[in-house]
Amino acid sequence: MRLEVHSEARQEFLQAVSFYNAQVPGLGLRFIAEIERCQKALLETPLIGHPYGRRLRKFTVGDKFPYSIVYAVLGEVLFVRSRLAAPGLLADTVRPLTIGSSDRGSRLR
Repeated sequence: MRLEVHSEARQEFLQAVSFYNAQVPGLGLRFIAEIERCQKALLETPLIGHPYGRRLRKFTVGDKFPYSIVYAVLGEVLFVRSRLAAPGLLADTVRPLTIGSSDRGSRLR
C-alpha cells in the first residue's frame, strides 16, 4: 500500500505545522512526528479510521492535536484528501507526501 496526498491536504498540513510552530517553538516538529506515526498506522491498518461519508474515513491525530486525517482506501492506495475539499474530490492528481528525516520538518518532497 502506498500513501498519496492531495495538494490541498498538503497545504493544510504545512499551515498546521506553521501554526503550531508559531504557538510554541518546536511544537510543529512534534506535530510532524505525530502525523508520521498516524500515517504509518493507517498504512498498516487502513480501516482503523471511522467511516466518514460513503467512501471516506477519518482518523483523529491523537489527543495532543485537534487534527484529523480524512482519507479513502482506493485499491492499494491510501489517498489523503483535504478536509475542506468537495465531497466528490477523489480523482484529482495526487502526489506522495514524504517528510525528510535528515531535515525534519523543513521541507516536503
